[in-house]
Amino acid sequence: GEIIDLWAGPLQVAAGIHYREESLNTQVNALNDSSTNTFGTAIQPMKATLKAFDYFAELNLPLLNSSMLGVAELQLAARRTTNDAEATTGLIASSSFDDTVTKFAVLWQPTDWLSLRASVGEGFVVPEFGDLFTAPREAPRAVRDPTCGAISTELGVQISDTFCDYNTTGAVLTQTGVIESIEGDPTLKPESSTATNVGFTVSLLDGDLSFQADWLTVDYEDVIFAFRAVTLASFDEVRFAEFLQGSTCADVTCAEALRLDWINTQENPKLFREGGTGRLSGASASFTNLLYQKIEGGDVQVRYRIDSQDIPFIGGEYGQFTMTVKGSYMDLYEFQTGPVDPIINGAGQRNDSGAGSQIPPIPRWRATTSLSWNMGQHFARISGRYHSQVSDLTPTGAIRAANTLGYIPASTYWDLFYSYRFEGLLGEGRTVLSVGVQNAFDKRPHPIEDSGGVDTNLDSPLGTSWTLRVAHEF
Repeated sequence: GEIIDLWAGPLQVAAGIHYREESLNTQVNALNDSSTNTFGTAIQPMKATLKAFDYFAELNLPLLNSSMLGVAELQLAARRTTNDAEATTGLIASSSFDDTVTKFAVLWQPTDWLSLRASVGEGFVVPEFGDLFTAPREAPRAVRDPTCGAISTELGVQISDTFCDYNTTGAVLTQTGVIESIEGDPTLKPESSTATNVGFTVSLLDGDLSFQADWLTVDYEDVIFAFRAVTLASFDEVRFAEFLQGSTCADVTCAEALRLDWINTQENPKLFREGGTGRLSGASASFTNLLYQKIEGGDVQVRYRIDSQDIPFIGGEYGQFTMTVKGSYMDLYEFQTGPVDPIINGAGQRNDSGAGSQIPPIPRWRATTSLSWNMGQHFARISGRYHSQVSDLTPTGAIRAANTLGYIPASTYWDLFYSYRFEGLLGEGRTVLSVGVQNAFDKRPHPIEDSGGVDTNLDSPLGTSWTLRVAHEF
């Protein structure tokens, strides 16, 4: 509410408290309990609760109200949050998370057609129940020993088959029976972030034409990742390959000595080996907090609305048209898993190997465009969805694009939509009939050499599909 009138307008304040409880009770059947499901991993029962208590306040302070300089205001907000989690089944433990997050934002409208904005805000995310309280479970996996693959690629030699498995052509095989242990971690830290945004909006032609742009930077701390056995080994293979690149080794004896040195001094401690042979035997796939993550990118939007009677030469009474173009650009998507690990930038990459497999493909550009028409009870729209090309994160090794381009090309898909509104068709109220066509021109995604043949985070394997919907409002 309004507290007091100041030089530029009323000071407004809002405050409140928020309490919530969440619970999870997972019951499993005999197949999941005995690891005989599709994934070969026992799914453990879990019973956990979370109690959260927050109190918050927000202040809106008018800074300026001038016919010459325009209107400006400052927004200040703060939230104190306390969270207590506990599991009585599963990994029996408890965790507590407390924090205070703040936000500062300023908006300035020097003219009726221009507004400028900037903000800095903090974020706070409590770990999920599964991250904290997943009970210990094990499952056999097929994993390629990271040292074997790197030695074969970088040095061009094969060490003893006591340590590594090869096929008849000398290629390194995945090693079966590697035991992956999975367990929650009640000592995980909550994820936190600081987001900075600057932007502007231009509004012309009485609001019919608008353009807006924003640039956003988000710095994350303690983002929670779950590294599986395959991911741990793949990421360590990249690290070991860098270790070998400075070597002058060209024979098996030297390669085996380097391998032993790496295992004893620099290998990821979450990989386990047999004492006698040094063969890979297991991996700990516990959840962990990332050391560093940062995202930086921008959004733009252009919107134009026009009545048909205002269209030059062909104007008439046939409704209103709206054209919209939205685009998002990802300049940076960096993360680092540990102090000795490299910083990886996933922007513009498929992110399908090593530590990068923890994040989806991230095209530099994603965009949508649409042209809609509205007249009385009719509404129609044609819209397009676009993503730019993505390449492979790993600079060397197999590129999975089937045509050996080394990237998945950009794609655009077009959709159609039409609806008609009936008044009183079923008595009182309105009935809306809608028809949609997704991928109207039956665009086929680019094939890749992978288990599914398509990266579904980017493209859909479905061709043209239709939807029909009838809704009635009383």
